[in-house]
Amino acid sequence: MSEIKVDTLTGKTTAGDITVTSEGGAATMQLQQGLAKAWVQFNASTVAQGSLNISSLTDSATGKFIANINNDFSNDDFAATAVVGSATNVTNYSWWVGDTISTGTLSLYSFQNNAYRDNPYNMMVFHGDLS
Repeated sequence: MSEIKVDTLTGKTTAGDITVTSEGGAATMQLQQGLAKAWVQFNASTVAQGSLNISSLTDSATGKFIANINNDFSNDDFAATAVVGSATNVTNYSWWVGDTISTGTLSLYSFQNNAYRDNPYNMMVFHGDLS
């Protein structure tokens, strides 16, 4: 088995252009397009247990949080996936992107049983193009 150890990957033709061949060998994709550009896991007190490319969290109201992105996206067309929940009740939870979306921020609104709620487990992952 071969092993490659590097600190930096740079495309040969263009610095940010690294092509990866699919498992079956029939398709290719750009490596950087498939990478999560930011993520955060936090509790209802907006204490981040872990994050990547998130500079801070804002608690704007009960069940309403804003993730402030450190290295901005190139536009506001990025994708976000979020999960909210509780260790004791795993039903009737939902979330959606609130009224704040820009290249550097995204809001998460957390619900349980049709009411805003500060849930203890909140996780967001972001995909898109960085500036």
